[in-house]
Amino acid sequence: MKKILVYCAVALLLTPGCTKLNETVYSDITADNFYNNKQEVTAAVLRPYTHLGASMASWGGQRNYWRLNELSADQLALPQKGVNWYNGGEFIRLHYHTWTADEISVQNPWDLLYRGVGYCNNILDEISGLSPDKIGMTQADLDGDIAEIRVLRAFFHMKLMDLYGEVPIITAVGTPLNPSRSSRKDVCDFIEKEVKESIEKLPVLSVNNIGRMNKAGAFALLSALYLNE
Repeated sequence: MKKILVYCAVALLLTPGCTKLNETVYSDITADNFYNNKQEVTAAVLRPYTHLGASMASWGGQRNYWRLNELSADQLALPQKGVNWYNGGEFIRLHYHTWTADEISVQNPWDLLYRGVGYCNNILDEISGLSPDKIGMTQADLDGDIAEIRVLRAFFHMKLMDLYGEVPIITAVGTPLNPSRSSRKDVCDFIEKEVKESIEKLPVLSVNNIGRMNKAGAFALLSALYLNE
């Protein structure tokens, strides 16, 4: 029995090992293997919209644009009711404009809105280099999707400027790592440029694009920009 074990051990030692470890991984989805048709491009384009609600107006536990914009103005207040809604004085500080630099109500909208910018930048980076004929799209379709995301990115910058004034203009993921703030004029110019260069490539408002950035939404964004510039 011992001899058999020795022979088996020697055979294993002499057997050449597997050196070709390359494999095709089917469980990971990347930009290189995802965009195969128009439906998959549309799925990517819609991603920032799923984030938009949390950024803008969802109630829940998110301190978002709506809370900071409305509860710091004079049309709404969130008073304490017995032991409820005090929240460490958070809403009182918003009402009296006595918030601090590390206030979650101030920090969270910044994080949420810039995350929206990041989603837009990521998608623009991935779809701008696609060949539409290889994935069953027309060039006009792809240009329309790119225009939609550019205007949505401008919308996020508009809301950031509304809340924080001078904010960084971000057009690429992770670049620069520590962006400097831009003047309100530069942010306004950026928003106007993005919308004007994109607006004619957007579809008109219809039942097929309700809730998405279209030509009507782009004109509305320009109107809001000019009224508040």
